[in-house]
Amino acid sequence: MHGLTDDVLLVRVGDGISAEAAAQLRQSVYAQLARGPRLVIVDLRPLSRLSPDGVSALVDIACEAGAGDIGLCLVCGDRPGDPVPLALHAAGVASLFEIHPDQRAALGTLD
Repeated sequence: MHGLTDDVLLVRVGDGISAEAAAQLRQSVYAQLARGPRLVIVDLRPLSRLSPDGVSALVDIACEAGAGDIGLCLVCGDRPGDPVPLALHAAGVASLFEIHPDQRAALGTLD
């Protein structure tokens, strides 16, 4: 996790989100949200699967960001059948997220 700018936080997720990794992701992002960035970008491109624990963590992060009026974008690439949008749609929570194919598109939401 690092800042792209003073007010944009980039979170890169590895190739899987286990229950333990989901809890760590949630707590790490919460700590950064407390600092008041304008935007958090969560890069999920390495994922080949998004577990229910991962979906839950992302929903919690979206709610926390929304409560603080902080933008949240997910970067998932633009592959057909990408597992992240599929998992979010299957869980009925896709509308909580702005999903972009790359970091540049996500940064464009600040304009």
